[in-house]
Amino acid sequence: VNYCSFVRWLPCGGNQDTSAPSAASAAAQQQRPSAPIKNMTATEYGFIVGMTLYLFGFAFFAYSCILADPDTSSSARFMTQGLPNFVGSKLANALGPRVMSALRAVADRALVVIYLVVVLGSWSIVLTHGYELVDKSKSVSNYHQWVGYLVCMACMFSWRKAMTTRPGYITAKTIVKFDHYPYDNILFVEKRICPTVGIRKIARSKFDRVSGRHVARFDHYCGWVGNSLGEENYRYFLLFLAVHVGMCAYGTI
Repeated sequence: VNYCSFVRWLPCGGNQDTSAPSAASAAAQQQRPSAPIKNMTATEYGFIVGMTLYLFGFAFFAYSCILADPDTSSSARFMTQGLPNFVGSKLANALGPRVMSALRAVADRALVVIYLVVVLGSWSIVLTHGYELVDKSKSVSNYHQWVGYLVCMACMFSWRKAMTTRPGYITAKTIVKFDHYPYDNILFVEKRICPTVGIRKIARSKFDRVSGRHVARFDHYCGWVGNSLGEENYRYFLLFLAVHVGMCAYGTI
């Protein structure tokens, strides 16, 4: 019995049948398990869904609260007027007018308290502990101590000035004083009446909900100084910003 009849792929008589090994290799490759496809975990799926909702929500908020005009956009009117009024009325009914008045007062002054804690707290550490290191240092001159006192007083002066100076409230007596900007009939329409206080809305003026007054050349309400910023105190707010930027730059250098 020829042994090659049992094992056909072994050489026999100098000839080798290579068809069988090729068939066996193909069968082995077909039986070899393929690499498993990684399924998305619940954490990854939740992250994608969360980021999608966040981007849509941010776009809606930016459009409604920043870009759109409440007079022409229903979403902007809802976000800036309808929703705050609804939430405020529900809280007022639940907590009462006295508690709501106290909460408004605390919210209006919260950033002022944070500013005083951070700035005065930092300066107290520098003046009580940092100056001891300046005295011991050979590379830092002692005149920096006097500069530190001046910078600290400049911070407090600019903050106090921006906080206490009136922004320029528009009344029936002062409207002539502030009515000196041109009307473009696009953003600033002549003879438009403010629906809140019932006074003529002059160019570049706006109603401030925090103070409940109409402000000339109104920019914004700054919580850090606890005051509205308008025509008559804008220069002191710029001084406040310049002094604090200079303070940070001086401390860094």
